[in-house]
Amino acid sequence: RSQGDFKGGLDCFRRVHALSGRTELDNVGPLIPPSIHAYSWSAQCYAELGQFDEGIVSGIEARKIAESLDRPLWLFGAYRGFGLLYLRKGDLKPALSLLETAVDVCREVGAGTYFQVVAPSLGAVYTLLGRTDEAIGLLSQTVEESEARGLMSLQAMRLVYLGDAHLTAGSLDEAAECARKASSEIGRAHV
Repeated sequence: RSQGDFKGGLDCFRRVHALSGRTELDNVGPLIPPSIHAYSWSAQCYAELGQFDEGIVSGIEARKIAESLDRPLWLFGAYRGFGLLYLRKGDLKPALSLLETAVDVCREVGAGTYFQVVAPSLGAVYTLLGRTDEAIGLLSQTVEESEARGLMSLQAMRLVYLGDAHLTAGSLDEAAECARKASSEIGRAHV
């Protein structure tokens, strides 16, 4: 399947949902269990398709499973997807709560790679709420740490969010520099 095939992704995740409740499948040690992962990613797919009501159902299910299993990293898995759905919907209050919790979990357990995945979305929420100093601080951190660790797969998105924060703050030169870097990252990713 091709990149951006959210309906195909949902079909795949529905097959995983059908297996949910089988505890042997969720006994994966420190990894995020397939049931949480599938519901969280389903919420994101629904968000990208603009099907927010269906996404909320998936997000609630991911959160319910994660909270019942009570492992911090698994909460991250649920809250990240659910928070992103609310960000895409433009409903910033629940997005803020879910994404801040996901970032806090990453910091608490020292999950730097997961932090690099969720923190940019929280930075975007901060920007939309007018909290540009917090957004720039958090997004600058994610850009710098990702470069230092070689975690470049989402770097263009991080740079776009950082550029948006700078633009919102009125820092046009910094915003333009982020746009140039993001364009370069996109070009490099599609070579």
